[in-house]
Amino acid sequence: MKALKEFQKRFLVNPQKLKSPIKTINIFQDRHTIYFVSVGLMKQKMKSKIENNYSKCLLDKVFVSIVPNRNFSENDEILLDTYVWVSSEPEHYIHYPSSPVLRAHKTNKRYD
Repeated sequence: MKALKEFQKRFLVNPQKLKSPIKTINIFQDRHTIYFVSVGLMKQKMKSKIENNYSKCLLDKVFVSIVPNRNFSENDEILLDTYVWVSSEPEHYIHYPSSPVLRAHKTNKRYD
């Protein structure tokens, strides 16, 4: 829970903690955003359940996983369109966007 409090202090402005229907998810709301925070990597089943439960919510939704370090195993699945905050590197977070950042462009030039 120490990492969760550190995350709140660094990234949330006047958060209001909400009651969560899922035990492993902490929910915070500030002015225009609702944050769904998991200590440990968030699973697809959890994210889908949250999206269904909050489908009518008009606030921006942000999904955050808090992990102690970057030692991910091959079996760990990091979900698209989520943030991962590494508590051993508290100044930064990692964003996994749902759309590609780099895109291929068609060109008529040939590179031989």
